[in-house]
Amino acid sequence: MQTLLSRESVALEILRKPELFPSLPKRREFDRLICLWRIPSFEPHSSWSLYRGRKTNENFVRRLEHDPRRGFPSNVVDPHIFGSEVPIPTEMATKIIEQFEGLTVPMFRSPAWVGVDGVSFGAHIGNFWQSTTVNWWSSFSPEWKPLNELFQETVAQLDSLLPTSTLRKIEL
Repeated sequence: MQTLLSRESVALEILRKPELFPSLPKRREFDRLICLWRIPSFEPHSSWSLYRGRKTNENFVRRLEHDPRRGFPSNVVDPHIFGSEVPIPTEMATKIIEQFEGLTVPMFRSPAWVGVDGVSFGAHIGNFWQSTTVNWWSSFSPEWKPLNELFQETVAQLDSLLPTSTLRKIEL
C-alpha cells in the first residue's frame, strides 16, 4: 500500500530529525544530544537540537522552522524549512542535558482530553538504540509542569544564541 506524503508530514519529520535538513552542515542522529519541538496550530513550527561535534569538543545548536501557511501545499520536495546553526558552549549543552535527564514526571499517562487548537510540544533524547520521546499538549497535566517550564527556559536560552527568526513576529 502506497502512502501519500504531504508537505506538512515531510516538514514535521525533518523538524523531529533535523539531521535530515540538507542546507546546514551534515550531522548524524548519533551526535544529536536532544531535540525539542513546538508545533502551534496557527504559527510557524520550530525545533531546537543540540549536537556534539564529531571531530572536536564543540557543541552546536540547530533551529529549524517551518510555516505551514507558506509555499505550495503539494510541494513535498521543498517543504519550506528554514534553518540556522551556531556553536554552543559545552558547559551550557551539558547543563541542558543534565536538567532534562534529571526530570521526574509520571510516564504512560492516558490523555485526559483532546485538543484541536493549541500547541503540541515534544522532546527526544537518544538515538535508534535507546531513546526517550515525550509529547504533550499546551493543556498539560499539573505533574508535567516542570517539563514544560524546563522546555520554555531551554528554548529561550537557545534562541538567545541563534539569529533572530525571520518567521516569527517581531515585537516592536
